[in-house]
Amino acid sequence: MAERITSIPGASRTVKALRDFGYDLDSAVADIVDNSISRGRARNIYIEFGKDPNGLFRLLVMDDGQGMDCATLEEAMRIGSGNIDYVKGDLSKYGMGMKTASMSQASVLTVLSRMEGHHQTAYRWDLNHVDRKDKWEIFRLSAGDIREIREGLASIENNDLGALFEGRSWTVVMWENLVKFQKDHDSYGSSVSAQNYFFRVSDRLATYLRLVFHRFLSGENSARKTNLYVNGSKLEPLDPFCRNEEHTFELKLSDRLGNFVIDEGLSPIVIRRYVLPTNPKKPGRYRFSSVKAWEEASGTRSWNESQGYYVYRNNRLVNWGGWYRTKALDEHDKLARASIDLTNEHDELFTIDVKKTRIQFPEELRNHLKDHVNSKFIAEAKRRYAGSERRTAEVVNAVRDQARKVSHLATELVREDDITVTEGRKKGELVIRNRYGRKVSDDQTYRMLEAGKRIVSAPFGDSDLFWKMVPSPHNEFQVMVNSEHPFYELVYGDAERDRKTTAIMDAFLFTMSFVELKCITNGNEALFDQMKEVASSVLEKFVKEEIIKS
Repeated sequence: MAERITSIPGASRTVKALRDFGYDLDSAVADIVDNSISRGRARNIYIEFGKDPNGLFRLLVMDDGQGMDCATLEEAMRIGSGNIDYVKGDLSKYGMGMKTASMSQASVLTVLSRMEGHHQTAYRWDLNHVDRKDKWEIFRLSAGDIREIREGLASIENNDLGALFEGRSWTVVMWENLVKFQKDHDSYGSSVSAQNYFFRVSDRLATYLRLVFHRFLSGENSARKTNLYVNGSKLEPLDPFCRNEEHTFELKLSDRLGNFVIDEGLSPIVIRRYVLPTNPKKPGRYRFSSVKAWEEASGTRSWNESQGYYVYRNNRLVNWGGWYRTKALDEHDKLARASIDLTNEHDELFTIDVKKTRIQFPEELRNHLKDHVNSKFIAEAKRRYAGSERRTAEVVNAVRDQARKVSHLATELVREDDITVTEGRKKGELVIRNRYGRKVSDDQTYRMLEAGKRIVSAPFGDSDLFWKMVPSPHNEFQVMVNSEHPFYELVYGDAERDRKTTAIMDAFLFTMSFVELKCITNGNEALFDQMKEVASSVLEKFVKEEIIKS
């Protein structure tokens, strides 16, 4: 009989592998919130993201849930917790989420908790210690250590936290030494740019959580009502199906098709279909109530990327956007969205990763969607989109007529300033190099532009910009003019009538685009984006306030 040998993985290398599971900040925080909701059964969850008294960034997730005693917390800190019984409706899955999510963002993970009838307790993972010692060692903190941490949290300007710690039970998950975020933040050349980066990341995190946990925030579909706060602001649910909009249309399925039974021993998979309103800036009857509502409905992605299936597991949104190989993304289908509801009963049929952001459909469901769900649904979305779509008239003027001369001018300008635009290492990536630095872009727009044309008119979809500079490989660039912008109609609406005006505008936008190509870098990209946004907004005001009339 062969000898049995216990093989313990090396701590240092294994932890480094666990840190590379593919989390970003948003999905990592969401994984911690999962535990607060399902394991902690919290009513209120507070996320505080900012600088500690030493000026370094930290992130805390605090809840008023049932808390943990010393033994439970020690087990929860173990990689692949084994003594936790998962029940129906649980958002947790592998017993690894809190650790892998935290380790992906922070070098130090500290968890403090108190269960009713027990003393407060705390444990800590310090990955620098694990790396140095190459041992699976965590620290159990003393009463003095806990008191010191509590005193450090007193600097947070949140009146609710005092009441939280006075409660009978609570839990605090604290991330310190946020290496990647701190490095990205500190890479900005000015404090203003760095601060703006922090605000962008914080806003994106809030939007992500509003979307992923929208059913818990609203208490719908049997989800337990939970309040979620980010830096003191209470989050409102972000419903991806915009059901509060007058012109959102639910295209109902029959009971058999909408409650798809993939296995007689499991609950049915519930499918619901929605066709959303159209862009409020376009003509047509079925429009969003406001521009703000339309912009918010895109969620964390562009409008085009947000079409398709929204997959829920126990009311928690785990993946969204795209059609899971049942069809391709299509601009004309972007008003179509469908919810697919799973429970943890279905876990064996679907491959859901540890961070709960990727999922694979079984072929039986994919065929059901292709054969019985998509057709009428997509057709209705196309009809609604087409009803608001305008055709862009061909612009004829001296600049666009002389495409070769304009192309030659562009080539000469690029050559004189020693600018290069080349394919990057990754698929679809472009790299602009100029005398001020480099800019890496994954903008795929150039692939859709007409060959040989330097200036084109086209709808921008979900963008409010009047124009944009589009780099293309082999030291080239192109200019796109937004045919859906209000100022476009004023200038280009009757191109035959005044070719000189449109030619002057084309020349000006060509010049501005070249300035961007010549000067843009990864460091100043936001400045150029802001410049175009402000200019496009002011031009729109000229039209809306009738300062210039057609």
